[in-house]
Amino acid sequence: MSKLDAFRKQAKLLVRWHREGNYSIGGRIRGLPRYSALTDAEALALKFPLNEAQEIVAREAGFENWAHSRRASRTRRSQEKPQARHRLIL
Repeated sequence: MSKLDAFRKQAKLLVRWHREGNYSIGGRIRGLPRYSALTDAEALALKFPLNEAQEIVAREAGFENWAHSRRASRTRRSQEKPQARHRLIL
């Protein structure tokens, strides 16, 4: 599983926790500057689309936004060289 796939799963998990009313998501939502002043209850009352969850995951991973995390993942994959496979002929 690539890092990007793991990030996608994390984002979907955040959306599910928000939908279920899990208060632990409040602190992570407040990690976005525009929501820094909200309480947990106010954070749970927000609409919380997948793109906001993706932004949280990207920022927690050290990226400015989701697009930068995707770009970094693609760059890393393109730089990885496939290992040469040698056949031993006897």
